[in-house]
Amino acid sequence: MKKLWTLLALMLGVAFIAIGVGSTYITPSELITALTDRNASSWFIVHHYRLPRGLLAIMAGAGLAVAGVLLQGMIRNPLASPDVVGVSKGAGFAAVLVIVLLPSSPVALLPVAAFVGAGLAALLLVQLSMKGGMRPNMLALTGLAVGAIFQAATDYILVKYPLEASDTLTWLAGSLWGKGWDEVYGLLPWLIVLLPLAYTLQRKLDIMSLDEESSAGLGLSVKRVRTGLLAVSVA
Repeated sequence: MKKLWTLLALMLGVAFIAIGVGSTYITPSELITALTDRNASSWFIVHHYRLPRGLLAIMAGAGLAVAGVLLQGMIRNPLASPDVVGVSKGAGFAAVLVIVLLPSSPVALLPVAAFVGAGLAALLLVQLSMKGGMRPNMLALTGLAVGAIFQAATDYILVKYPLEASDTLTWLAGSLWGKGWDEVYGLLPWLIVLLPLAYTLQRKLDIMSLDEESSAGLGLSVKRVRTGLLAVSVA
């Protein structure tokens, strides 16, 4: 826990410095003033541009990190990530569809669409892995195949609609450009619900670090817990 608090303090310190860096450099003392005084010369830049992007970077990073931890514990592979099991590719496919077909849709629709796409990828992953007992190696290999399917579908859309490709590629690559408080408020409810939920699953995740037989011997319903962990990591 001490290491966690140390890392949290380090993250906040780096974020504080990063908010001051840009085309207009803001010194730490000016930044403190801008955060507390609406009449400060840098208040507009900080509150309308840099602060929401800084918060969004922290929130998105936290969500991706927790998703990765859940998948690594579930598959028992330190290299596992949402990309490896095809979840990110499913989310990207759904988001690209919304960007291309519904360009004037509200900001809140994009994460919902991405969640649906990731959920479809996860559902396909579970169904295909059932025959192998949803064992870690089966999940990883099946996830690579599922990801390839959704990546091919995404590439087809990008080729079919080249004029919209710039917006979709920016989203797929990940960018804070042009982001503001709307995106922060859109992401916040997801983290408020999911981070505590992920925290409550930590003991089951520890048990799953053992082999299948040992986990079942300790009273854990391995398949059900693995499906639940996958669902939370997808969200």
